[in-house]
Amino acid sequence: MIRRKLLGLLVFVVVVVLSNLLPVRVFIEGIVIPFEFETKNAEFKITAYPNKGTGVEYMDYHFQNFLKENPKTNDTILYRTFKRNPFKFWNYRFYMTSEMYNYELKN
Repeated sequence: MIRRKLLGLLVFVVVVVLSNLLPVRVFIEGIVIPFEFETKNAEFKITAYPNKGTGVEYMDYHFQNFLKENPKTNDTILYRTFKRNPFKFWNYRFYMTSEMYNYELKN
């Protein structure tokens, strides 16, 4: 019985590790995954597509332009509107390494 549990645990760990090393994410979620960001009062909204070259740099560039055009705004912090999903174990490496998750989550 203990061997069976250990084997099950080992299989689970191997699946989690391999799914984060191989491009499993692309097959499950697709190549183009949108990441939406906005300010607290939603005065500024933007969708980033890192696989299409519109990642953090693109988003920061447009947000800085927004701030220049609207100097009186109180919305000066950009938040992500998407959560980490612990059940999507194939994304664990992406959650830990992507700049998209460095932004604070908007409540």
